[in-house]
Amino acid sequence: MLKKVRHIGIVVDDLNKAVARFNKTLGLNFTEFIERKEVGVNIAFAPVGEMFVELLHYTEANQNRSSIVRKQEGAINHICFEVDDLEEAIKYFRERGLRVAEGYPRVGGHGKVAFFEPSTTEGVLIEICQV
Repeated sequence: MLKKVRHIGIVVDDLNKAVARFNKTLGLNFTEFIERKEVGVNIAFAPVGEMFVELLHYTEANQNRSSIVRKQEGAINHICFEVDDLEEAIKYFRERGLRVAEGYPRVGGHGKVAFFEPSTTEGVLIEICQV
């Protein structure tokens, strides 16, 4: 059965820009880059604990639209990263250009949470949580 989250895949318009922004704002260190010419995709992986954030950039628009991955039109609602100290994490991320969403921080399902404005995180809704 399921053991853990392996990675979260996010399609981006500009891989270099997304890697730079996630590195600068969240401190993600992308350590693996793969080019799959036969599929028309470039991929970057950043380890986070026991999982990875995977950024995908399709190099040719609408190439092979029959692919289930390329046809996916839904979106991940959000990605949540656990932190030790929510206030310190908010300060750290604000210094790197992220903006906290209106109404946050506040109590969430499993502790204190904050979301960042997607306009500052490559369109991805990112949550941080102190359990």
